[in-house]
Amino acid sequence: PDARRQWYYRIAGAWRAGQDLNLPGVDELKLRAAYGTAGGRPRFDAQYETYSVSAGQVSPVTLGNKNLKPEFSTEQEVGLDAAMFDNRVTLNLTYAYTNTKDQILSVPQPAYTGFQTQVRNAGTLQNKSYEATLDVRILQTDAVDWSAKLLFSKNDAKITDLNVPPFTYGVPALQGLGTIFY
Repeated sequence: PDARRQWYYRIAGAWRAGQDLNLPGVDELKLRAAYGTAGGRPRFDAQYETYSVSAGQVSPVTLGNKNLKPEFSTEQEVGLDAAMFDNRVTLNLTYAYTNTKDQILSVPQPAYTGFQTQVRNAGTLQNKSYEATLDVRILQTDAVDWSAKLLFSKNDAKITDLNVPPFTYGVPALQGLGTIFY
């Protein structure tokens, strides 16, 4: 009840520098930036206890959490788009930084609770993304349009806060892959 509403916003802008600057060989040059927020709501059933029924036996599975709130992400992004040499070469560069607080995680519970997991706002994740695209038109005629594209992408994610003990998780019931991630 304390987190029924969450407001998100975004602001972005771009400067078409190619319109203002006379750069030889550059047909278009655009610098862009954006800042915004986003989030994710917890599953509705995460606030309630869940049980499993198998062979006539009832077993506790997930401990409910009525204090869950949406995770909250802030993102800053900057980029450059350029077209050069009669639009035969295009270049796109992007850097994005995202910080997600109150990340929603399914956390293992101590055995004495009787439940296997509980969904919690348990961590903060920081992410840095780098992207680059270079597209070159090699040949362009009425019959043939041949181009080559080079892509680069790097993503660095780091857990900066985890307010529960570290744990393992994975894909349940598939060849022992239930604990492949730490």
